[in-house]
Amino acid sequence: MAFTVVSTSQVREGSSVLSSNNTYNVEASYKLAETIVGGATDSEVQFAIEVANLKVFSIQTSVDMTMKTNSSSVPQETFVLPANRILVWQEEDAAIFAGDVVKFFITNATVTDGVFNCIAGLDN
Repeated sequence: MAFTVVSTSQVREGSSVLSSNNTYNVEASYKLAETIVGGATDSEVQFAIEVANLKVFSIQTSVDMTMKTNSSSVPQETFVLPANRILVWQEEDAAIFAGDVVKFFITNATVTDGVFNCIAGLDN
């Protein structure tokens, strides 16, 4: 089964607009919406990504969070995720992950529960 994942970006300043729409036809699309309680440290979330097959990847959180990949103590990557901002990676960009990912460790240092959203489009 094929899936279509569309990445849309736009920046406006006065009458100037920069925009792009990139469409990815992928074999697999994975979505995650995980509530992370306020004050949680290194909440473990299973989310496997074979980096060689990754075409598009995005994250958005409803509150400020930090995400580590593969290990809470010696992470492969660490991302600081400001609330309501979208991190988007597309296959044309420099590598977002140094290697395959098997899980995320998410910290919500705020006192408010928040939602960690993620979409990944991959070919198998």
